[in-house]
Amino acid sequence: GLQKLPRGILEALRCETTLPSLTVHPLFLQLARLDRNCVMQVCARATDQLVFKMEEIVFRCDETAKVMYFVSSGSLGYDQRMMTDDTQLVLAGDTVSEAALWLK
Repeated sequence: GLQKLPRGILEALRCETTLPSLTVHPLFLQLARLDRNCVMQVCARATDQLVFKMEEIVFRCDETAKVMYFVSSGSLGYDQRMMTDDTQLVLAGDTVSEAALWLK
C-alpha cells in the first residue's frame, strides 16, 4: 500500500488531505500563511484522520479533552449537557474541543 512510498511523499500527501480541514481554524490558517513548512509538519506529525460511525460516541463530557476535532465531512451532534440541554449540530468545516490545544 501507501506505506511503501518514501516518507516525504507520504507527508506531502497527508498535508494535502489535511490542510483544508486544518485551516478552517484561525490559528492554523495564520500559521499556514506565515510558515508553510511548520504547518506541513503539523499536518504530517500531529494529525490523524478518523472516521466515525453514525451514533458513535466520539468523546464524553466528563473526559479531559485530549484532541481537537475538525469535522471535514458529515456532521456531529455535540451535546453540552453541563451547559445546556440542547444538542448543537456541528457541520463540516467546524471544530470541536479546541481546549485540548491549550490544556497540556
